[in-house]
Amino acid sequence: MKIMGIDEAGRGSIIGPMVICGAIIEKDKMKDLKSIDVKDSKMLSPKKREEMERKIKKICKTDVRVIPAEEIDMNMGSGINLNQIEAIHMARIINKTKPDKVYIDALSGIPKFVQFMEKFLEHKAQMIFEHKADEKYPIVSAASIVAKVKRDSEMKRIENEVGLELGVGYPHDIKSTNGLKNNMRNKDFMKYVRRSWSTYSRIKEEIEQKRLKDY
Repeated sequence: MKIMGIDEAGRGSIIGPMVICGAIIEKDKMKDLKSIDVKDSKMLSPKKREEMERKIKKICKTDVRVIPAEEIDMNMGSGINLNQIEAIHMARIINKTKPDKVYIDALSGIPKFVQFMEKFLEHKAQMIFEHKADEKYPIVSAASIVAKVKRDSEMKRIENEVGLELGVGYPHDIKSTNGLKNNMRNKDFMKYVRRSWSTYSRIKEEIEQKRLKDY
């Protein structure tokens, strides 16, 4: 019996991609996963996550999807919200890997999420949707860790490419918001920014008002 956990990283970020991971394991190997004491990625330091990710990949198979900011903006502009973007990519992971049982970390609106996701599911599996599943089920914790490590590596790659310090890419991070405020005209950087986010609109408006005042 193949058991899968699915989780994401970077859902609410203003800079960088959202990463979705499906971690899959044979039921009789679940004890091996529990033996390495996997935890929700938010409870681990970056170094510990990287160590844990290497152990997880020796035990589980993983399917990782990187959804760029440009793709998120394009979908949002077409009326497809973030929950629906997640649901589409999660369905693709399930269709490809064909697990028997799937645990999914769902934030909110689970009935609507499930209803939308079913439109894209070709493979039938037992599905369990729960809020904070990454804290309850080791296989979802494993997916959470792999997704977070990949998301962190993508942020480092972006920083190196554009030559900017961008922090974690979330609106609460001053490095991220300052990076955005100071580089609105940098096309190489702006392709990694989610322009459909209210944070972007607010910062853009603040800059435009300041320019008018200075003028």
